Amino acid sequence: LALDEIGVYLKERESSDAEQDTALLYALLNSTVEQAPAGSGGVIFTPWLHGNRAPAQDPYARAMFFNVGLNTGKRMLVRAVLEGVAFHKRWILEFMEKRVPRQQKLRFAGGGAKSDAWCRIMADVTGRTIEAVENPQDAGAMGAALISATGLGLISNIEHAGALIPVHKTYGPDPSHREIYDKQYAVFKNLYGANKKFFRALNAEH
Repeated sequence: LALDEIGVYLKERESSDAEQDTALLYALLNSTVEQAPAGSGGVIFTPWLHGNRAPAQDPYARAMFFNVGLNTGKRMLVRAVLEGVAFHKRWILEFMEKRVPRQQKLRFAGGGAKSDAWCRIMADVTGRTIEAVENPQDAGAMGAALISATGLGLISNIEHAGALIPVHKTYGPDPSHREIYDKQYAVFKNLYGANKKFFRALNAEH
């Protein structure tokens, strides 16, 4: 949802040694984010670079940094991006849980799951245990393979497929961050409603 913003910042900061080394880039991301406080000094990022597809279907919604001050540094902005994506995930989860039971453990896949800092933020913001899977960048291919194997009868039940995907690391929420993230999450959701008409006014004709 907001990986472009992270990538631009990392591109400016990466050293010559890290230029082609993904592992070092994730280490740089972790280091940068961990130097900023939880809550990013009150800065909130809305990750709607391509519109808000869920839970609100609004193609006109856009990203923004809210509550930026003179004391806001680059590290806070980078952390705010990760927190903003996590706030949006929490919003989606709460919408889903009006129809399905709450899940206390969430599997985190994709390149973002390689970042310890982002996994911790996801756990803190959602209040759930985050399980980062092995080789998270290959999760899509693994899922397709498991579905195919189930269809071919190689796996008896799709519900058993989860046991075939090993968990690399588990992250639990930090209780000391709950108050700040609950407060910012409430503001995050209100930012959409408060700006919906302005998003439409600015973007409906583009």
